[in-house]
Amino acid sequence: MKRNILPKSSGARRNNSVRRARARTSRSVDAKAEGSFVNWCKRLGVNGNLAESVVSTASYAFGFCLERLASVPPRVCLAASFWFGLRFCGDRSVFTCQNLRRVEEFSGVPVKLILAVEAKLGSEMRVRRARRDDLEEGWAEC
Repeated sequence: MKRNILPKSSGARRNNSVRRARARTSRSVDAKAEGSFVNWCKRLGVNGNLAESVVSTASYAFGFCLERLASVPPRVCLAASFWFGLRFCGDRSVFTCQNLRRVEEFSGVPVKLILAVEAKLGSEMRVRRARRDDLEEGWAEC
């Protein structure tokens, strides 16, 4: 008579624990990324509502970059997302060549790589926005 020593566990219980662990790690990654974005904004002299706009845009872009561009290292995603946030914050005086060089110094990522990943990130986000807009119904369809 053999006794099963291993406890029985359902797959659902395991999946939930994995989901919770991923959610915790993604929240901690997001918090660290936001902290980096805030520090970089201070170093560039961006403050107030403009800094909040940059940080929120960059945080969204960073999550999107980690999700969709999995082959890109996180450090490169962080720098490209920050530059994306600076470019789309609405103030043209912020995304200058000098600030791009400073972002290169802060992050340790070459300028060409930042620009390449930022361009890819922008095109992927435009595709996602276009898909989302296509799914919305208009009044004419009712």
